[in-house]
Amino acid sequence: MPSAEGTITFVNASVFDASVYVLDENGNETFIVDLSPDQSSKQATVAGQVWIVKDKDTGRQVGTATGKAGDQTYEIKFRRSRGEPEQTRGGGG
Repeated sequence: MPSAEGTITFVNASVFDASVYVLDENGNETFIVDLSPDQSSKQATVAGQVWIVKDKDTGRQVGTATGKAGDQTYEIKFRRSRGEPEQTRGGGG
């Protein structure tokens, strides 16, 4: 049975370290990679697969991405306000 396979490239455009996790079908997180500012990591994915991005230092979730067929890029951008991260949205797409 063919699957809708693809890749997702996580690009850390923030000034903080980020951690990337993937969720399994039971909602359990599996750690994938830590990314320093300006680092990127390309991961294989399938359509519908959920990815979680966290502030590495605080463990707070700062974003999510969903896999799709083909190649995609997810830009990680977040800031901290009074010690808490806050996701920011980019202008173009």
